[in-house]
Amino acid sequence: HYVGVDVRLGKNVHLRCSGHALPFHAESFDNVLCLDTLEHDHAFWRTVPELLRVLRKRGRLVITVPGIGFPKHDHPSDFYRFTAEAVRWMFVGMKRVMVKAVGDYAWAPPMTIIVNGYAAIFAHGVKR
Repeated sequence: HYVGVDVRLGKNVHLRCSGHALPFHAESFDNVLCLDTLEHDHAFWRTVPELLRVLRKRGRLVITVPGIGFPKHDHPSDFYRFTAEAVRWMFVGMKRVMVKAVGDYAWAPPMTIIVNGYAAIFAHGVKR
């Protein structure tokens, strides 16, 4: 079962709301996807705990965020770029955190962070 959530209505969006206060009970989802979103969130540090709150124990959270150098792309705004170190701090205190850089690029494509209940992080476009 898929529930699409966004701040704007659009294709595959079932619920319009902010990630700062998701209208779901704790541990509601086995998988949570937050794709190309946090850079557009003026307070992503409020959204990340909400994503973890609605994730079931041993669930999987997949987040993609742009690295340093990724072109600005307003939708409707574009506030942030992320380093592997910043991503590690997002999940500080979680067990089994792994960061792996994938690819070396002149410009930085998105970092993909996979939090498999205990956090495995794959950072694309970050120098090894």
